[in-house]
Amino acid sequence: KHYLSWMIASQNSFFVEIINKQAYKLKRWDIFFPMQLVILSQWVKATFYFPIVRCIPPKYLYRIKRRVFRARSEIEHQTQAF
Repeated sequence: KHYLSWMIASQNSFFVEIINKQAYKLKRWDIFFPMQLVILSQWVKATFYFPIVRCIPPKYLYRIKRRVFRARSEIEHQTQAF
């Protein structure tokens, strides 16, 4: 599972393609289908996320990031309390 989060976070699609092809060849569906999701997430990042982020002025982008990450930390803090 750790390799999957690394692949999603990385921009290196070369290794993703190699792993995906080998998994398909060996019929390792437990690896192949998550790799398909990684490829899809990389495509979404490249197609939508990065172009949109480039259009947002830095001061607004900073505000958005602060709100998003603050919200995540608050959620994690609340779940840890239980």
